[in-house]
Amino acid sequence: MVFEQNTGYSIIQLLQLFAVYSFIGWLVDNVYCLIKDRHRFDRGILKGPYMPIYGVMMIISLLVAHQLEEDLAYMIMILFVIATVVEFISGLLIHLVTANRYWSYSDRFLNIRGYTSIYHSLKVTLILAGCLVLVHPIVMSVLAIMPPWVDLVFLIVFYTCFISDSIDAIDEGLFMRKFMKSDIKIYHRDKKKK
Repeated sequence: MVFEQNTGYSIIQLLQLFAVYSFIGWLVDNVYCLIKDRHRFDRGILKGPYMPIYGVMMIISLLVAHQLEEDLAYMIMILFVIATVVEFISGLLIHLVTANRYWSYSDRFLNIRGYTSIYHSLKVTLILAGCLVLVHPIVMSVLAIMPPWVDLVFLIVFYTCFISDSIDAIDEGLFMRKFMKSDIKIYHRDKKKK
C-alpha cells in the first residue's frame, strides 16, 4: 500500500508493465529493423518476443514521471539520462557475460565506449516521452479491464518463459565466453576442387 502511494503503481502493475513494454519494445525494434534493413532478425540475447532493456527503461521512466508530473523540461532531461544509462549498462553487462557486442555505436559522434551515443539516446528519449504521453494511457486502460485471473495467467506464463530464457541466455553466454578464452582451436578444412 505504501509502495503504491509512493510510486503510483502496485508491484503487480509494474510486473505487468515490464512485460508489456518489453514486448512492445521488441516489436517496435524488429519493425524498425525490418523497414531499415529490409529483413527481420532477432536482436539481443533472448529468444522470446521481448527485449527487457525497453521494459526497464519504461518502468524507470514511469516511476520518475510520477514524481515529476509538473516539470516537463526536467522530465525530458531525466528521460535522456535513463535512456543513456540503461543502454550503456545493458550493453556492458551483455558484453561481460557473453564476450560479444550485440550493438555498437562506435562510429557515432559522442558515443560512450560504443554502447550508446548522444544521437541514439536522443531518439530513445523521444520514444520514451511519446510512450508516456500516448501509449501508456492506452496500456493502462487495457490492463484495467482485464479480469484478475487473466492477469495471473499472463504473469505466470510471461515470467516463466522470461526467466527460463534469461537463464539459458546467461548459461550460453558464459559457455561461449569460456570457449572463446580457452586454447581450443576450431580448424576449418578447405574444400579443394579435384
